[in-house]
Amino acid sequence: MLFAPFWLGFPGPSLAQDAPLIKPIRIYDPPAKPLLDDDDDVSMNISGIGCLPPQGATRHCLMIDDEGQRAQIVRLDEEGLTVTDHRPRLIREDADPPPFGTAPMDTACGAGSGKFKDLDGEAVAYAKPFFYVVGSHGCSRHSNKFHPSAFLLVRLPVDDTGHKAGKPQATYRLSEALKRSEKVNSYFSKDLNGASGLNIEGLVVAGDWIYAGLRAPSLEKQAFIVRASVSTLFSDAAGPVIETWPVKLGENIGIRDLAVLNDGRFLILAGPAQEQESPYSLFLTESGFGSAAKAVAILDSVETKETKKKPPKQAKAEALQVLALDGRILRVAIFFDGLESGGGREYAIRLP
Repeated sequence: MLFAPFWLGFPGPSLAQDAPLIKPIRIYDPPAKPLLDDDDDVSMNISGIGCLPPQGATRHCLMIDDEGQRAQIVRLDEEGLTVTDHRPRLIREDADPPPFGTAPMDTACGAGSGKFKDLDGEAVAYAKPFFYVVGSHGCSRHSNKFHPSAFLLVRLPVDDTGHKAGKPQATYRLSEALKRSEKVNSYFSKDLNGASGLNIEGLVVAGDWIYAGLRAPSLEKQAFIVRASVSTLFSDAAGPVIETWPVKLGENIGIRDLAVLNDGRFLILAGPAQEQESPYSLFLTESGFGSAAKAVAILDSVETKETKKKPPKQAKAEALQVLALDGRILRVAIFFDGLESGGGREYAIRLP
């Protein structure tokens, strides 16, 4: 007997439902040295990856756990994922120099203000000579508190190997820009689960543009990508201007990560905007900023490990890295929140 995929029984499916279901072509072996969180425990909350251009078959990358102030340098190559000892700190309350701009003051997080805590880093991008790491720019998902540290965008200067890092620079000015978007500003600093509060989970930097993909809000089957000038965000220039791009992905579907191909098309890792039971999928835009997107794949469900206290559940596809485009075959690596060290998997997608 044939069974339909589990998500087809739920209302409001992703517009990806007619795309092919794909399984990984490779599952990475657990790295000999695991990714760690700030408490030196094995990371279970991988949320972003960004890589320098490849050197032969090797990529030097920065990965983040969304519950800390540090990141970790890794290598991706034919052997899989190798974790290094380099764990640069991205934020601190007494940062010198201090961040550009000021932390938002008019917040609406339901549980009020909390302390400067984690970056809540949700995505990584590389544009020479910086790794860029973006906080969620949203209330805490579980406590509904406002933590100013989550409203930072950070860039870390690195050498051509990614191993030597300079002093990080931080800015609150992306928050200023988001509050100027007529399409999404009314969701800024609202509770994530109860009020579809705005939060960022995808990031691309190209030229002087920074593109942030929003997990929420999802409105009328549309998710949103916003862009602003990098040079304005990391300066004291006049108020940053933001442009907002609605992308139709499906009911309650948001952006979990972003990548850009060499021809300017955006690859979108899509998934539930909050905690809905929906598949994770990949969309490809027709061209650059402002174009329509088409579903190219649905990811077969990946489950977390069963424990004595918790049954298995769907792991969250959170971090996307393009590996190669050979003709119409696109190869990507995806890492998951809920699996040890991200549980990396490679996929091959046939593009239209």
